Amino acid sequence: MAGRSRLAYISAVLFSAKKISMKIHAFAIAGLLSCLITACNNNSKELSQAVKSLQQVDSAASVGTNIGNYATQVISAKTEVDTYLLKDKDSETAKKLSKVLNSHLAAVDWWRCDLSQAESFLKDEYDVASECRDAILPRIFELSPDIKKEAEQAIATKPMRHKSDSLDKSAMLQMIWQETSSDTKSLFKDTNQ
Repeated sequence: MAGRSRLAYISAVLFSAKKISMKIHAFAIAGLLSCLITACNNNSKELSQAVKSLQQVDSAASVGTNIGNYATQVISAKTEVDTYLLKDKDSETAKKLSKVLNSHLAAVDWWRCDLSQAESFLKDEYDVASECRDAILPRIFELSPDIKKEAEQAIATKPMRHKSDSLDKSAMLQMIWQETSSDTKSLFKDTNQ
């Protein structure tokens, strides 16, 4: 009997230890889940703020704005997007946010080319602005294959000294804004499911 009671005692201790171990694991898992949920909520809040700031930029562009106001809105959105990207750099959402923001930054640079001053007495302001826009075209093309396709068709049909001279400056901004607006709407839809 002593052997049996010892075996029963060991079984009871092991069973209790197993129950305690299971509870510890359950608490640990609950703690990890809580931590993940909190991080997700923080990311969700930051994502929501980033998307909202991009919506504000799109809104300003759609009703008409000036370069100063537009650039200020884009800088504000950049702050919100960068805050989100500090925690999430690699997700599809992060890539979409970056694309929209970088498209707006390229649009600001494109628009600012009109404000360029002549760099020397040998160039007129038109050349400086055209060279400025030519330097920005590769960024725009990298961000938007659709815009690249349309622009390259225009450049091919109307070759000029500067590629950007073949393009309507305002139409380029409108194409960028149309694409950013569509991408921002998609981000908003994705984040509010």
